[in-house]
Amino acid sequence: MCGKCPEGYPLSIWDKMPEGCGFEGWLFQKKEEIKQKIRKQKELLLSLEVMVKTVTPEQAEKLSESIKKIKKTIESYAKYGSENW
Repeated sequence: MCGKCPEGYPLSIWDKMPEGCGFEGWLFQKKEEIKQKIRKQKELLLSLEVMVKTVTPEQAEKLSESIKKIKKTIESYAKYGSENW
């Protein structure tokens, strides 16, 4: 318990924390871990988008499915700013 949050603890890592929240460092770390995963997904997305242009149609179809999944993952964090991570 941090003593500053209404519930005694943050309900989500994305909630705005009250000043002096005892979970501030931990929350920052968790946000950065998610941002790093999204950045890696974006790197993979770029690679797949280039690769899809040079493979067979069957391979391109499989890559397109992977591309869709990655975009969906990135989009799931859009309200937290994933477009700019």
